[in-house]
Amino acid sequence: MKKQPFYLVILLSLVLIMLFITLKGEKGTTFPDALKAEGIPFQETAAGSDTSFNGKTPKVYKIGLQEEVRVYQYESKEQREKGYQAYYQRQMIRSSYPPLVFESGNYLVLYYSRTLSPTVPIPVSDTRYGKQISKAVEQMTE
Repeated sequence: MKKQPFYLVILLSLVLIMLFITLKGEKGTTFPDALKAEGIPFQETAAGSDTSFNGKTPKVYKIGLQEEVRVYQYESKEQREKGYQAYYQRQMIRSSYPPLVFESGNYLVLYYSRTLSPTVPIPVSDTRYGKQISKAVEQMTE
């Protein structure tokens, strides 16, 4: 009878370890790893000179044939929000081909789809990779 609590403690410990390993695997996922997990073909490219927002230059990924994702990683959510405001101000001046915008923690992600309308962002579901990019962004953490 005294061995049952010991086995119960071992079993609970194993369950907690497995849960920790599973959660740790999901957190800390990089954007390239998340794109791979979503089956999106991509290639990292150099950022253009006018792509910085709030002092951050993005990592740029070409996906598919003519689409692009820009990933900005800020030190805090507040800095990310300032980066979004800088993007928004610039986009209002341009007023054409707005990207889909995703935000998660310290990340600001802009998805430039060739299916976008000239002045209004379209639903994620109407883009080639929008749903997959949305899932990839959800996997990213600080």
